Amino acid sequence: MNNKRDISIDALRGLAILGMVLSGTIAQMTDIPGWMYHAQVGPPDFKFHPEIPGITWVDLVFPFFLFTMGLSFPFAMNRYIEQNGTRKLMVKVLFRSFNLFVFAVALAHLSPYGLPESFGAGRYVFTLLGFISMFATFSKFPKFSKYEQQINIGGYISLLLLMIVRHYLLDVPFSIHRHDIIILLLSNMALIAAAVWVLTRNNWWPRMAILVVYFAIRLTAGIDGSINQQLYQFNLLVYICELWPSFKEVLQGIGIELGNTIFTNMYYLKYLLIVLPGSVIGDIAYRNLKRSDYEMTEEEKSSRDRTMLLAIGLVLFIPINLLSLYSRLTWLLYAGNICLLVSVLALFTRMNSVFKGAYKSWLSWSFFWLFLGILFEPYEGGIKKDISTLSYFFVTSGLAGLSLLSLKLFYQHSLVAGYLRFLPQIGKNPMVGYVVVTYLLIPIMGITGVLGRFNDWTQSNIYAGIFRGILLTGTMVLVTIFTVKRKYLWKT
Repeated sequence: MNNKRDISIDALRGLAILGMVLSGTIAQMTDIPGWMYHAQVGPPDFKFHPEIPGITWVDLVFPFFLFTMGLSFPFAMNRYIEQNGTRKLMVKVLFRSFNLFVFAVALAHLSPYGLPESFGAGRYVFTLLGFISMFATFSKFPKFSKYEQQINIGGYISLLLLMIVRHYLLDVPFSIHRHDIIILLLSNMALIAAAVWVLTRNNWWPRMAILVVYFAIRLTAGIDGSINQQLYQFNLLVYICELWPSFKEVLQGIGIELGNTIFTNMYYLKYLLIVLPGSVIGDIAYRNLKRSDYEMTEEEKSSRDRTMLLAIGLVLFIPINLLSLYSRLTWLLYAGNICLLVSVLALFTRMNSVFKGAYKSWLSWSFFWLFLGILFEPYEGGIKKDISTLSYFFVTSGLAGLSLLSLKLFYQHSLVAGYLRFLPQIGKNPMVGYVVVTYLLIPIMGITGVLGRFNDWTQSNIYAGIFRGILLTGTMVLVTIFTVKRKYLWKT
């Protein structure tokens, strides 16, 4: 693995985890503005309304996280390939994807909300045991490195035992089709997008060609009777069972439903439209990191106001697009983006040649994805996270690329970097941050008997409802930073 890290990638990943946890812990109250929730799942009823167009900041957190996965490919894999070869890398990729799949299944079955309320505090004890088992399974243990493999194997065994207890003693069914969907999608991308990157790491154009092919299939999958529709709906298990009907009985006997997804399908591959653009920016960032002139030059350091203005200008693309897309202000969508584009380019052209050489391609790709998404925005009834529209993938990819560059510029200013130093810490151990609230904090509160009173209080008024999110998210930050300082980094 490459020992050099790009702190802005960790920061963007940390920002995404921070957003995920905050958005998931704010109380659902009709008095809280709709833009504090997913655009299609907000007040007053908090039910899924797929016909409502628009996105909020909540709809950015998952694509930003996916984008950082693509960003990390060159940093995680280039040196590994040089030292160990492509074959060993693919074994590592397979194992990482398998770990994420196990993680996804474990999260779905160990959640306290997946057990009957009649179990009382017992369900929180069960979830807490699950957290300890996941920690043993996925974490590195630098102080016990000699026994790390044994601890990890013990964690797998513990997870298996908990599943057996859940199914046979607690009489709660197990299903291979039950997953944490976010982690399952990460597992897909950790395997498929990584394989695409390995095959195309020396040339972007084949990577773009794969995107275009999937884009074409996705665009035409709704045409009844077409080959593209059949390809998009293809299910390997169904096909195998059609060839060998007896195999169908075997699968059904072990609880596998042919109509449900176990690991992947063509629909899940839509997130390649975010991860692969992220990998292109990652290639650019990796190339820059290897350059001796990558860091800000003395000339740029003497013009901090200009670089700060550029960073702020890049950040402003987020509120302009969120406001216009959520409020359906088409004039603001186009006028705001064009004005910001002109302003940013005017600032960029005043930078020195080294700076422009490092970031020209970065900006070009980011603006390309953003404006492609804006052009596609009217298609499919307007931009939506669910059911995801094509514009959603491109807009969020563009905004993620611009956000990453703004973070990079901010972190080159010591004063701003000091205020934001906690973000990269979260980004170094994101999966711990992802599970801390539901699988550690909530069980502890449930066991000690304070959870009920806490929930009642946070539903009492709008301020308490928002404070719930801030308190739980802040605690998550502290726990995650603690694990990073102790170097208990999860291998997922």
